[in-house]
Amino acid sequence: MSEGGSLGHVIEYSRDHLYWQFQKAGFKDCRIDYCQMHHSPTNPVFRIMSWIGYPLFLVPHFRDNLLAIARAP
Repeated sequence: MSEGGSLGHVIEYSRDHLYWQFQKAGFKDCRIDYCQMHHSPTNPVFRIMSWIGYPLFLVPHFRDNLLAIARAP
């Protein structure tokens, strides 16, 4: 990729849409969960904001990643 170029086409999936796509592709035993990949920002201001907002991650809908596991037939 050239400097300042596009990152390409980005798609954000909902849990239901991702499940539908796995089913349509023929996968079985699909499990899709909201997951939080924990990290600590390096900027002190953002680190404090992250600590303040951390309790929101106890509610699955506020987690920012979908983790999908499925079995191919």
